Amino acid sequence: MSLLTGIVEPSPLLGFLVKAGDGMDDVLQRIRSDLHPGQLAFVDDQTTSILGVSAGYGAGKTRALCAKAVHLAMANQGFIGVVMEPTGPLIRDIWQSDFDDFLDLYDIPYTFRASPLPEYTLHLPGGDTKILCRSFENWQRIIGINGAWILADEIDTVNPAIANKAFPKILGRLRSGNVRQFAAASTPEGFRWMWQTFASEDGKGREDRRLIRMRTQDNPYLPPDFIERMQANYDPQLLKAYLDGEFVNLTTGQVYDRFDRAKHVAVQTVADRRRLQRGQHVRRDRHPRWQEPLCRGRDQRCPRHRRTGTEDQGALPRSQDLRLPRRQRWQPQHQRNTNRHCHSRKLWHVQPIT
Repeated sequence: MSLLTGIVEPSPLLGFLVKAGDGMDDVLQRIRSDLHPGQLAFVDDQTTSILGVSAGYGAGKTRALCAKAVHLAMANQGFIGVVMEPTGPLIRDIWQSDFDDFLDLYDIPYTFRASPLPEYTLHLPGGDTKILCRSFENWQRIIGINGAWILADEIDTVNPAIANKAFPKILGRLRSGNVRQFAAASTPEGFRWMWQTFASEDGKGREDRRLIRMRTQDNPYLPPDFIERMQANYDPQLLKAYLDGEFVNLTTGQVYDRFDRAKHVAVQTVADRRRLQRGQHVRRDRHPRWQEPLCRGRDQRCPRHRRTGTEDQGALPRSQDLRLPRRQRWQPQHQRNTNRHCHSRKLWHVQPIT
């Protein structure tokens, strides 16, 4: 094929770069043969509208996204696709370097433009196909784009407030092409966006969503000592997230590691006219007592901040422990020093819960 073919005939200008006898179907087959089962399940699913991958370190998330981008570009030739990283520098440091190597490895013709915003153009048999590279920190820049597919990398590292606000706007961009799909791949960072979208009760009940798990052990191309080094330096709670791709509590679970949200969290309704008290069990001078939480000016049960008046203020003195010294007992509002803030006063003391 000559260079003039792309000018005088309706075919890609750089279509001559595709090797003879090596069609795109063969390229896709070569890509699929190099994927492990978890990556292959992610790439082959083009029917689920919202697709997610929860994977450990080194499980092959970025390689799966590269393969997914090429497969979706082939299914939507001539339409626009979008790849999103958490920040702008990560587009250059992670996606651009890996995607360049991926395209060169499988001899896929492309051009790259870095300015004003990075984008790839794949020169496919059915027409040039653009892949825009954007960041979640500037997710407003995708407004107005008619995209066929959008891929998100390491979305759990994005601020949950930004991710929750950007997600419905992103779905509104999927309105062109043949296979419209949103797919995200991330290492789980606790109960954040990935868990809320795919693993929560609301996410599991939706038919348009699917979560695929990939373990670090699934990647046969890792160095042999990579997993051993992680097992020697990470505690069991972190290994569940960073090796197995499971959703675990990475904050409070460091102290109460036996806490299980499914076993120890219960939602109960208190019957009408039953007395309910809440607080924490503390020890002072070896005498256990129950203390109400510290008031920060927002608790309406605090007599100082009660909006409904003072008609119920007499209930607190009746319920306090009268064995306390007088200086620690509750006093009506008019007897207190009004210049002191609530958080500087003593905690309220009530009788133990029986």
